[in-house]
Amino acid sequence: MSSSYLATVRLGSSHWVRNLLLSLSLLIAIGFILLFAVPYFYGRGSASEAFVASGRLPWLLAHIGTAMVALLIGPVQIWMGLTGKALPIHRLLGGIYISAIAVSSITTYYLSITTNLGWVFGAGLAGLSTAWVISTGLAFAAIQARNFDQHKEWMIRSYVVTFGFVFFRMFVGATEAASVGQLSERL
Repeated sequence: MSSSYLATVRLGSSHWVRNLLLSLSLLIAIGFILLFAVPYFYGRGSASEAFVASGRLPWLLAHIGTAMVALLIGPVQIWMGLTGKALPIHRLLGGIYISAIAVSSITTYYLSITTNLGWVFGAGLAGLSTAWVISTGLAFAAIQARNFDQHKEWMIRSYVVTFGFVFFRMFVGATEAASVGQLSERL
């Protein structure tokens, strides 16, 4: 077993700590979705007008919608995987999680290539999306090989990358709310 998995097991050996962390991640995900994601579906997101004008709004909404699925399924999947509960549901949700990441990554690549915010911003999004695809793909490969320990490790990494998008967007939103610089300076 790798040292990162052992650290996870030690941290997760206290069930209340594991459950607290997973519950906290789910609450942050729900808060993020309500504050930052849902407004785009009503044309109120901070950059909605730019996406409408450029014809990229359907790509953005597909990205947001499928990423929300992965964001909400992630803590449930990790909990079921670590506890070994409801394995048939775990497998079904795992397929949905992977599909959501596949669609969201494709849209992220398109949005990163067509961004108006410069190549550095686009490269950052593409890099994060690549990490998302690789970590999720390695988790899938591990479970296909019936390597459960590696699968757990890679799924946790995949969800951490999922949260990378969240923390980035929350940072941009916080600096926007605090009127810190122009958008290009915040990115």
